Amino acid sequence: MLIIEITPQRGFPDAEFFELRKLIDAAGILQLVCGPQKTSLVSLKGESYLPNMRLEEVRVNEYDGVVFIGCSPGFIGLENNPAAVKMAKDFFDAGKIVAASGTAVSLLNSAGIPKDSEKVLTSAGESEVKDFADKIIVLLGGKKPLLAEQVKQA
Repeated sequence: MLIIEITPQRGFPDAEFFELRKLIDAAGILQLVCGPQKTSLVSLKGESYLPNMRLEEVRVNEYDGVVFIGCSPGFIGLENNPAAVKMAKDFFDAGKIVAASGTAVSLLNSAGIPKDSEKVLTSAGESEVKDFADKIIVLLGGKKPLLAEQVKQA
């Protein structure tokens, strides 16, 4: 399984990006990261990450799903990016998983994507990262890592 994470250039909450990536990675799902530009993406806390590609380079047929990451107020979010809105619609129309966290949820509205579809996931943001990751992992057919208490019982 391979997903693409689309992240704003600046101002995204650290947990929505870094923690989500860690949880999905632990489930054995491969991830690539895309930004509006192929320069460092910078989180709210100043952590940076070099994306694998720019938004225009993503080919829907190469991925099993897409995750759009939101940003904090005062920053330019993906919901204002016509290429990101089109990409969300293209993934949805192809029957692939479309997930959005935080402010990126409004991107689904802009793309005309119904949030009640079985392949559409939304998260309120940082407070729901673990549950959001679990839902993505389950839909993609990945294996959730065992919790410490589950390992003791096994």
